[in-house]
Amino acid sequence: MKKTALVLLCIVVGALSGCGNFEWFPSAPSVNNPSQFTFSPATKQDVLPYVSAIQPFSVISSGTITVAGLTTGTTSSASVTTVPSGAVSQFSINGAWNPTSTTVQNGDIVKIRHNAATSVNSTITTTLSIGLISSTFSSTTEPILFAQNPVTGTGSVPSVGGFMYSTQQPILSSGETSWITTFPTTATLDNSATYAINTSSTTAFSSPPITQSTDAIMIRVPVDASTPVNTPVTTTIAIPTGSGTRNSYFTFTWNGQ
Repeated sequence: MKKTALVLLCIVVGALSGCGNFEWFPSAPSVNNPSQFTFSPATKQDVLPYVSAIQPFSVISSGTITVAGLTTGTTSSASVTTVPSGAVSQFSINGAWNPTSTTVQNGDIVKIRHNAATSVNSTITTTLSIGLISSTFSSTTEPILFAQNPVTGTGSVPSVGGFMYSTQQPILSSGETSWITTFPTTATLDNSATYAINTSSTTAFSSPPITQSTDAIMIRVPVDASTPVNTPVTTTIAIPTGSGTRNSYFTFTWNGQ
């Protein structure tokens, strides 16, 4: 019996020794990963310098990253996913925009873009994955932030008794569906401010009714003895939506002259 077992053992060892490519514990297939890369969240300045807000439906682009760290002469898979699902996103390689997936190599310059959310105070996040390495790019929508008009009614900074004017801004962002359900409607403002519709004339600030979603608004705020000097002053403009209000803001700084 012992002799039979010994013979069988010799046969097995001999058979295995003849399998030169046999691996007892094969290694997992390798993944071609790049060096870690990072995208910064979108900021107000990434959009329009005179609006300084990420508005609904606007197209927001990231900064660029350069692919590095892959095995020389090889490529790696690249793809994007977006939360919430269904949001439109793409990425570009060396300036050419791709839908959701392709391959990249060392030296490729990659950039992400996506459509901002359809409502204010909402975030869209897009993730770019190369191999097993990934980074996210996000944008959060904000109400319209009216910029201070550098030119007032007299072409100079007003004294007490004068006014500070905003730039003229459309109520709706480009491509945005109207969120005002009833016309005409009237906005309310604090700081004794008034507004004009579809005009930048300094004599038209009677806060007339808003009659259509394509109207544009310009804000005027009086400067009086109580106006702080060299301190930002923010006026809120609240527009009825039908189920509440949507607020936008105009901030100015008066130098006291």
